[in-house]
Amino acid sequence: MATVTVELPREYGWVILSGVLTTLVNQWQGGRVTSFRKAAGIPYPYHYASKEQVDAAESDSVRDRLNRFNCAQRAHGNFLENQGSTLFFIVAAGLRYPIASAALGAWWSFNRILFATGYTDLTKKNGSGRYRGAGQYLGTIGLFILTVKTAFDLLL
Repeated sequence: MATVTVELPREYGWVILSGVLTTLVNQWQGGRVTSFRKAAGIPYPYHYASKEQVDAAESDSVRDRLNRFNCAQRAHGNFLENQGSTLFFIVAAGLRYPIASAALGAWWSFNRILFATGYTDLTKKNGSGRYRGAGQYLGTIGLFILTVKTAFDLLL
């Protein structure tokens, strides 16, 4: 089996920082969920306020707090569903394209913040404020393409 020696470009530090940024966004979202959980009065280990709890809320204010908690929890769950593959793409693409990878990773993180804050904006129906963060997909697609290109650069 042939081996490949990996020499990291100096710019790879930006790749590492971009990966760290995703972790900071994760922690920030977790903190938001915790504060919304407390405001909604949803105890652990319950993951969401149930439809019955929301429907039975004694006021619009309580209903809003329950909905905001559910939206924050869902936004954080969606983040966690995507963070692993995004981190892989950032690290792998960064081997060959460190600046582009770091920039796309930072772009992804920024849009995840927009996604989370938009999702909890109750002036938008059914969590549609999350579309503010749709730019995340440009980051994901760009990172995916660069990761595949990096793989072929190594293989060919």
